[in-house]
Amino acid sequence: MEQYKGQVRRVDELGRVVIPKEIRFTLKINAGNMLEFFCDSNAKTLTLCKYEPIKAIKDFAHSCFAALQEYKEYGFLLCDSTQVLFTQNLSPKEYVHSTMHYALFEKLRDNRVVQNATLFNKGDMQLKNVVLPINVDGDIWGCIVILGDNVPAYVISATRMICTIISNYIKQ
Repeated sequence: MEQYKGQVRRVDELGRVVIPKEIRFTLKINAGNMLEFFCDSNAKTLTLCKYEPIKAIKDFAHSCFAALQEYKEYGFLLCDSTQVLFTQNLSPKEYVHSTMHYALFEKLRDNRVVQNATLFNKGDMQLKNVVLPINVDGDIWGCIVILGDNVPAYVISATRMICTIISNYIKQ
């Protein structure tokens, strides 16, 4: 990432600062994303990082997600709010680090399960899918995507359980 310098912003009376559009675009910071603050009082610096709780609990989430391997006829993607982190029954090379379509998480806010959503910012890639949110106290922190035709209720139910387990772990 290139260094971005030269923007000055005023702090308002409530302590708010507007992050310049160019920086939000470069770092893929969208409305509703959470930021983590780090302060170095000696250097008088403040560092902001995009907070991705699924990445923070990566090992736990990955071990829960592995429970879906028995459903071999379906592929699974574990995603944070921006990209695919892990795959199950799919080639990681093809999916991991793929950027999620910006509108997907807005749809998840409105529905418990989204079917046949546009997943990636690669416009030509249409896949049959079911998307289940990882919902923590009303905030969507990630999702699990099931790829495949005619996904049966028991697979959706098992996937929903994994989402719930990960959500409960994040709450702790």
